[in-house]
Amino acid sequence: MNDDTTHVRGQCCAEMKKGVSYVVGVQLNKGGAIVEGQCECVAGVGPHAVCKHVVAILFAVHDFSVNGNLKLQLTCTEKLQTFHKAKPFLASPVKAAELKIGHSNTNTANLHFDPRPVDSRNTPGYASFVRNLTINYRGIHKDSVPLVQLYEPANTYAMEHDHAYLASCASDVFLKLMSLI
Repeated sequence: MNDDTTHVRGQCCAEMKKGVSYVVGVQLNKGGAIVEGQCECVAGVGPHAVCKHVVAILFAVHDFSVNGNLKLQLTCTEKLQTFHKAKPFLASPVKAAELKIGHSNTNTANLHFDPRPVDSRNTPGYASFVRNLTINYRGIHKDSVPLVQLYEPANTYAMEHDHAYLASCASDVFLKLMSLI
């Protein structure tokens, strides 16, 4: 590597194509003459590039060395994000007495809203059916199903005494399986 050359590398946007940019590399000697230049565009292939992008980079280098102006393009992360900020409210506030509150299916006599069809409401055994489905569901852990928290846990003492006809109770079977007795 020679110490008498300067390497300049820059990025130049295409003039007619949006979002296209070319990386340009130029090698200059101490006198300022171009030793080598290349660009990613079609005309700039090879060590002797003859495209306008090389000229644009050289002009930018000259402008920076003489005037101190640096040509930069903002990147997507340099602008402060504003999508999460609330927009100012320009209208006058509505009085609470004038608010239209209510649902089309509700009336003043029955304030409880039930989304089920009328023929499916208050069917006998539906509560037990939902309870059994919820308790016996084995798809995921019981703590992650919020409906399980509505039902009280089983009474283990009652379960032990309900099945007194067995040879050994459920707690003894569990302890034997765990090799504790």
